[in-house]
Amino acid sequence: MFKRTLAALAATFMLATSAQATVPATRTDLIDLLESIGIDLVHGECNGMYGSYNTLHNRLCVNTVLFQASNEHDFEDTLVHEAVHVAQDCLAGLDNPSMMSLITRAIEVGINEQEFKKFVIDNLEEQYYAPLREMTDPRVRDLEVEAYAFEDEIDFVYDLVRKSCANNWN
Repeated sequence: MFKRTLAALAATFMLATSAQATVPATRTDLIDLLESIGIDLVHGECNGMYGSYNTLHNRLCVNTVLFQASNEHDFEDTLVHEAVHVAQDCLAGLDNPSMMSLITRAIEVGINEQEFKKFVIDNLEEQYYAPLREMTDPRVRDLEVEAYAFEDEIDFVYDLVRKSCANNWN
């Protein structure tokens, strides 16, 4: 069910799914892609979070602590999570501080809103429920839900960034 829904969602964004991809995307591929569209990748404290994305400066930060070998999985999840925010930024235009949720784009091309929400929630790991409930701005919460739901899907997110940011190449 998950792969079928992911394939339908990929078709919504005219993306290849990992099942169709000849070579899976790596974190290096994703980093190269982000840099090619003008995203400034930095490492540091990231305001005490594992990662952050600043839409005003198109800057993606990964916390230095994730560069330790024991945090390899968290590094990739964080990079992919923040890359979803880059795609959301590209959908609204990189030249402004706004972001557009993936669901907005999905609805524009005829995907059922309730099915999309169910898909995202079904793929959201339970560990994120409490932090997401604490977010008071529903728009920010929706953007974060999408990023958390897709952080294990590097192939999908690579293609999502590539297609969503196609008009933003340097």
